[in-house]
Amino acid sequence: LVFRAKLDGSPRLALVDPKTGQVMSWTSALPSGTSLAIRASPDHIVAYAGGNATTAYVYSRADLAAAPVAVTLDSSVSTSGLGMVGDWIIHRSGGSGAVTAVPIAGRDPVTRLAGSNDGLAFSQGGTAVAVGRTGADDWGVQHITTGADGRPTVTLVKALPKPAYPIQGLSLDQGRLVEADDSYSGGRDTYGRTVAATGTPTY
Repeated sequence: LVFRAKLDGSPRLALVDPKTGQVMSWTSALPSGTSLAIRASPDHIVAYAGGNATTAYVYSRADLAAAPVAVTLDSSVSTSGLGMVGDWIIHRSGGSGAVTAVPIAGRDPVTRLAGSNDGLAFSQGGTAVAVGRTGADDWGVQHITTGADGRPTVTLVKALPKPAYPIQGLSLDQGRLVEADDSYSGGRDTYGRTVAATGTPTY
C-alpha cells in the first residue's frame, strides 16, 4: 500500500506492509505540486500534479528513498489517464485523446492509441486497458502490455464497431440532401449535404 504522509515536515510517499501496517520505506520530500495524484505498478510509483501535469516523477519500489526520475510528458494528461506499463509511462492526452507511451529511460515517446475514450484502467500486474483506436476507425477494447522487446504493445480484446443508426427521413430538393435521425436528447436532428449534380454522387 502507498500512502501520502509527512516526515520531518515534508510531504512524502510511504510504502506500507498491508499485513502488519508497518512503514517499509519512504521517499524523499516530494517535488512541489506532485502530490495530487499517485499511481503504482509492480516496479514503480509515479507522482504527478493531476490533470495539468507536464512532468511525472517515477520512484523505484526497489529503492523508494532514491531520487525520482523526472519524465517530461508530451502533453497535459487527463487526470484519470496515467500509469505505468513496464518501464514506460502510459498517459492519455487531455486534448486529442491519444494514448502515448513515454519511456522513463529518456527516449522519444510513441503513440499507442490514436484516440480513446476518457479514462485508462491499470491493473496490479502492470498492464492497462482502454476503449480506443489504433487507426482511423478501429474502435474497441484495447489491452496495453509489455512486448517481447520491452516496449508497450496493444492487443485488440473486443472490437466495437459503430452500431447501425436508423434514419428517420430523407429529402432531396435542388441539390440538397437532408437526412433526419434521432438525437441524443430524444428529439430529432437533421443534417444537410450538397449533392453533385452530375456523375457519381459525392457529399
